[in-house]
Amino acid sequence: MRVLALCLVAPLAASAAAQTPRPAARPAPRSAATSATAPVSGKPSSAAAAHFTAAGLNNEDDLVRIYSGDFQSIHLDRDGSEFMLIISGYMEDFGNECKQFLPPNKVEITVQVCNDAPAPYVYSPDGVHDSYGNLLPQNTGCTSWRTEGTGVYADPHLYDAVKSVSAKSQVNLVKNMFGISTGKSGRAANPLNIGQQITDQLTSVVGETKALISANGCGSPGLKNFQSNLVRFANGEAPVEYAGAVVSAPVAVLPGIRDADFTRLLDDFVLDNSRGWMMNRYQPGSISDPIVSHDPAGSPTRIMARYTLSGPNGRQTGRLTVSFKDGVPNCLYFSDAPDSCRLPSQRIISAYEKNAYARYTAAQVRQSPFADGCNAFMKAPRTSRYAPSDPEGYCQCLSSGYQKVMTPAEEVFYGQNFEAKFWRGIAQPRSDDPAWPRLNPVAVSCMQ
Repeated sequence: MRVLALCLVAPLAASAAAQTPRPAARPAPRSAATSATAPVSGKPSSAAAAHFTAAGLNNEDDLVRIYSGDFQSIHLDRDGSEFMLIISGYMEDFGNECKQFLPPNKVEITVQVCNDAPAPYVYSPDGVHDSYGNLLPQNTGCTSWRTEGTGVYADPHLYDAVKSVSAKSQVNLVKNMFGISTGKSGRAANPLNIGQQITDQLTSVVGETKALISANGCGSPGLKNFQSNLVRFANGEAPVEYAGAVVSAPVAVLPGIRDADFTRLLDDFVLDNSRGWMMNRYQPGSISDPIVSHDPAGSPTRIMARYTLSGPNGRQTGRLTVSFKDGVPNCLYFSDAPDSCRLPSQRIISAYEKNAYARYTAAQVRQSPFADGCNAFMKAPRTSRYAPSDPEGYCQCLSSGYQKVMTPAEEVFYGQNFEAKFWRGIAQPRSDDPAWPRLNPVAVSCMQ
């Protein structure tokens, strides 16, 4: 669990703004090392291209927008808890995974620790008295705090940005607790939703920044550019425009989103959200009887459907309602908490906006960029010896299977790099590609 994320959900008295960076005792001597996030003098401008990818991550589009300097299109709330989780997670993961790439003026990440020692365990039959009938002392919370180092270091400019975002997100959290803040998403604040929504956000970003660092490389120009704009976005500064990002693009040949496969869309939403469920387990593929309501222009406004789950009371049927805002999924409402807005996956929303849930025909499958890359690999004289007995059928099997698994950006990325990234990576029994656990099962099933 992130140390700064815990500061958000811990008692608000332990403000992240109170954390003070401590200089490293003996920074490693590196004459060429400089901070990737040092302040830029003058007006930021475009810079040389450097490869950057966030393919397959939940906030892929916004991470690419941060890298590219397209700040006005970012959906993340700069002062919201989800962005706080992302930037603090990135800082900690970089400090753990990329120690040798930290600048000489690195500082230690610190946390606030309660000075009150935990009370010793005492057996209590009723939770109020001990076994002799004496009243147990009541825990009144922490009375004082101290600052402790974590042993993890960070770029000072990035750390300052993290502390600023953390402090602002705590203010927003208090506003949400009193129902007086909606945030950038426009969702109405509801104090009863806060705990569940934080769970949704924690679930959606877990492992994301570590995968981002792994995919780009600690010392890569692309990651340095991303970090510099990450700090600028956090501080409300003008961006530098960087080129070279792997970006998603709508598939123009596919039908409009009003004709989407809503059963598949809802199945993906519930499957993703259920990762944060405590007791119940969703039965994948159990979405049934979807009813779609549209506005006068034909865009969906609400979808209701049934789904199946298993839990302490056995197998049950639940009801799901998905609300839309401006034609895009906005909230998930489950029948066991019909007034509680659960946050839909941004990765799935992004795929929906790019027609990834359109009703494909066999002809349209063959037109996908991934299928084009697969067929080209199977027919090329140099690589055709690797082809199975029915290469066209194999490529069509992959394309069909990846319709609900790959994002549009991944279709382009793995289609254009089929041999290097898919055939020698995703399709292999083992790979360090962060998308391998999600994409490999389809590759295996199509070979059988």
